[in-house]
Amino acid sequence: MRQTATFDLSNQTSLKNRLLAWANTHTISLYLDSNNYPHPHHTSWDCLVAVGLHDKIEAGASHAFSALRDFYDQKQDWLFGIFGYDLKNEVEKLRSDHPDHIGMPDLFFFQPQIVAGIRHNQLEIFALDRDPREVYETIIRAEDPVPDLEPPNRLHYTPRIPKPEFDFNVVIRSILYNATTHYLSFQVGGAIVYDSVPEQEHEECLVKAEAMRKALGE
Repeated sequence: MRQTATFDLSNQTSLKNRLLAWANTHTISLYLDSNNYPHPHHTSWDCLVAVGLHDKIEAGASHAFSALRDFYDQKQDWLFGIFGYDLKNEVEKLRSDHPDHIGMPDLFFFQPQIVAGIRHNQLEIFALDRDPREVYETIIRAEDPVPDLEPPNRLHYTPRIPKPEFDFNVVIRSILYNATTHYLSFQVGGAIVYDSVPEQEHEECLVKAEAMRKALGE
C-alpha cells in the first residue's frame, strides 16, 4: 500500500532540478516533464519522477501486450516503461529481424518504489514501504546540478500522447548505450512520402544527427 504526502513549493525550477539529481542516484529511474506545454491534456502534472524497482515485466513481440495487461491487473498501481519498435511484429503484418546491439527488450515496464510529481505548485510523493516525509528530505538534500550544465528548460523532452488511464511519450533524439558491451548508438530518420527527394532526406538525417555527433566528439 502506497503512503502519500503533499508538500508546498517555494521554487519549482530548483525542485525539478533536485528531483532529476535525486533520480540519477537510482539504478532504475524515469523523469517526465511537460515543459510547460500549453495544452489541456498536458497540464495535469508539471513533472513526474519514478525511481526504484519494486517489480517489473519484460516481454518480446508475440505476447507483450497481453502480458502487460495481466501485469497491470495484478498490480493496479503506477507503471512506467517503454514500447520498442519491433512490437509492430505483434500487431501488424510486418516483420524485421535487424541486429540488436543494445539488448533492450521490446517491452519493459516497472512498478517503482517511489513516485514523485509536481502539480498545482505542490510536490506529491507516493511511496511503497517508505515514509514520504523521509523521501522529501532526501530530495531536498539532493544537489542541483543543472545550472552549471545547461538551462533547466532543456531537459529531455518526449511528446506526450494522452489516452484514457495511459500516457504515451515518443522518445526522440536519444542516445542508447550498452554498458556491458560498450556499444553506443543513436538513430535519426525522415518522413518518406511519394514525392520525397532521397538526397534531401539524407541531408535532413545528417542535420538531425549533427548535435549528437558533436556531443560524442565526432
